[in-house]
Amino acid sequence: MKIKEAGFDLALFLIVVLLVCTGIVMIYSSSYFTALDMTKKSGFFLQKQLLALGIGFAMMLVFSQISYWKLKKVALPFFIGVIALLLVVLVLPPIKGSSRWINIGIFGLQPSEFAKLSIIILFSAMIAGRQARIDNFSSGILPFIALLLPVNLLVLKQPDLGTASMLTAIAFFLIYIGGANFGQLALVIATFAGGAFLVIINSLYKMKRVVAWMDPFKDASGSGYHIIQSLIAIGSGGFNGLGLAQSKQKFSSLPEQYTDFIFAIICEELGFLGALFVILLYIALLWRGIYIARRAPDLFGFLMASGITFYVFVQALINISVVLNVVPVTGVPLPFISYGGCSLLVTLSSMGILLNISRYSR
Repeated sequence: MKIKEAGFDLALFLIVVLLVCTGIVMIYSSSYFTALDMTKKSGFFLQKQLLALGIGFAMMLVFSQISYWKLKKVALPFFIGVIALLLVVLVLPPIKGSSRWINIGIFGLQPSEFAKLSIIILFSAMIAGRQARIDNFSSGILPFIALLLPVNLLVLKQPDLGTASMLTAIAFFLIYIGGANFGQLALVIATFAGGAFLVIINSLYKMKRVVAWMDPFKDASGSGYHIIQSLIAIGSGGFNGLGLAQSKQKFSSLPEQYTDFIFAIICEELGFLGALFVILLYIALLWRGIYIARRAPDLFGFLMASGITFYVFVQALINISVVLNVVPVTGVPLPFISYGGCSLLVTLSSMGILLNISRYSR
């Protein structure tokens, strides 16, 4: 098979730039009051995000130039390194009640974010290398479960059920499109779903989230407060929005207004039109990701392109669904837009890999 090489996908690059620019504008708009109150500097969070953006953009360019085939060699060491970092966070003092970050001064390093990319790279390499045996349970599903379980257990220990669920979804998606036996995979998925159910019912905090999702007004000042304030912000925006920087909910009413719930501020300030613009950008990213995956010259490239596209789009879908109260609160950030240096760094690095795959076609 002859492999053609060309420039990277310009459409994907422009979509990423538009998403990142939207994020920078909305982070400043939604955080300046909190930043001023906390640090006396209205641009505190903006400056930190811009620093992460600079590093992330450089990483995207680097990965876009490095042949993606070279990632096979570092797949396992990268995965082992992530496991080591996940162990490190558990022995460090908790931050806001969770053991998820390693403070490196510039911004918090969140190993669970790197776990998403490491699973995509490692599982893609493994599936590509054992394609003839992928439909056999002992060689096609069991080895992947053996690798996924320790990562999930460490992430759940933080505790972070949302990220653990995202890691599981990425892994099962790759195994499925890689050619695993559907019946066997369905049984494994059902087992994991049962485990997630047990985790939820045995956690008072997680059960409160489920109850708040079903009826947020049952405990309007407690577990339902977060989602109620989000819905108020969305409803206040109407069709055209209140105007950029004109949000009222960001003034101490809506928690996490520049992180997990930034989409609610987008709806309030930019209205239905602004929210639709953001959603269309994610749909456009999905379109380009599928296009790149279908043209990938080999199975490894196809799986990585598919996994990266799935991870970014589904995470965006989950975040927006949470803000709209379609699903319970999970703590999953909105890719490219939510405040968070580590999330931005990993997402942009993933886009760099996708851009590199786009340079090659069959």
